[in-house]
Amino acid sequence: MRISICIPMYNENRVIAETAKTLSSYMETHFADYEILFCSDGSTDGCDQTVRSLNLPNVRVIGYEQNRGKGCAVRTAMLAATGDVRMFLDADLAYGIDVIDRVFQFF
Repeated sequence: MRISICIPMYNENRVIAETAKTLSSYMETHFADYEILFCSDGSTDGCDQTVRSLNLPNVRVIGYEQNRGKGCAVRTAMLAATGDVRMFLDADLAYGIDVIDRVFQFF
């Protein structure tokens, strides 16, 4: 089973590198088949480039130029995801990463 984690982001450069590294490390140790999608909602602070520059495994950055809101970023990422199971987390990991375990304990 492939798992997709979708992260909408809008001008999140101050936190996005740490989020990407934390999520990547967690997913690498807990799941065999996964992807992490970061969707830039028209960000202007370079957060998309920050994520790309980390060269993390199974991480993709997508997005669009004009800000359309969080819902559009979530939808765009969910539609681009390839996982059998998909979920989204906020760019600042407001709910932590243990929420991933709670969701996937049912699969």
